[in-house]
Amino acid sequence: MQADTFACNQLIPERSKPELPALRKLDAISAFAARVGVSPGIVVGRLQHDRLIGFTVGNGLKVGYTFNL
Repeated sequence: MQADTFACNQLIPERSKPELPALRKLDAISAFAARVGVSPGIVVGRLQHDRLIGFTVGNGLKVGYTFNL
């Protein structure tokens, strides 16, 4: 929950947030991400969190990490 709040408030600039609902295609998501200086996966996660795209859309743009403890 705290990570979601951080991502919503810090990773995407406030002035760019009104553009989010128009992002439907992966190329538009990638272009937006490059313009605001974040990973496309961050934008996909935000769009999914806000339910602007489905949870199966754009997952290929996310970067996964595995931690071996």
